[in-house]
Amino acid sequence: MQAKGYGSVVSFDGQNIVIDRNKLLTAQYGFNQTVIPVTSVVAVNASKATIFTNGLFCLSVMTANGPTELITNGAESRKSPYCAIFTKSHAQEFQQLVDEVNAAKPVQAMPILEDQSGDTVYARQMKKSTEEKQERLACQQVEGRLVEMFSGSDGTRFALFEHAIRCGSESHPLEGVSASVLDGSALESRVTATRLLLLGVFAFAFKKKKGGEKYVLIEGPDFAWMAEADRKHIRDAVKFATAVENQVLKQQH
Repeated sequence: MQAKGYGSVVSFDGQNIVIDRNKLLTAQYGFNQTVIPVTSVVAVNASKATIFTNGLFCLSVMTANGPTELITNGAESRKSPYCAIFTKSHAQEFQQLVDEVNAAKPVQAMPILEDQSGDTVYARQMKKSTEEKQERLACQQVEGRLVEMFSGSDGTRFALFEHAIRCGSESHPLEGVSASVLDGSALESRVTATRLLLLGVFAFAFKKKKGGEKYVLIEGPDFAWMAEADRKHIRDAVKFATAVENQVLKQQH
């Protein structure tokens, strides 16, 4: 039998439940088809569809790590590859599908050979988010507490920690780091050709705006960062550079 879902078609031939997805859902899940042997089905459910809300067909499937969640909320359907949303006009088809799967599923479900739960776009996003959080926590332990921050008028942001300094996702220990606040001409004469490469070839394409702007220069053994400070933020720039120099001195004692 076959039941038409919203953006998908669910088929059952007595042995396998197959969910075929259209392009939109394929992009949402990361694959266009899911095949579930009925021998791996633990439970099946179809929530009620009304003229105001869609229904959700969902299977709980046995995996090597235990059964998957039997989702009943359509808003969470992207969490599982074993779901299909349907409208009220196809509710009868899905209820029949539930009845047939229930009649065919085993008493003791066998683990599915290919579990797609960890391959969905949602699962990959959650994994990436967890890894990034763990990386941030690890960095915090190494970097120590936050001491001072500075946001340049060009959008560049520096963060000074007890043991490190950070710009965006790049972080360096404070050993050998210096900070200074310079005007454009002083910066050009101060920075060597090596530092020019680190800063980038466009770093010295200074535009004469209203005048009075300065630049925060952070230098380390193998890196150089620069941020523009307009007249309103020069005091903040000097404060940040002083904090960097003081924190570097603390590291030396």
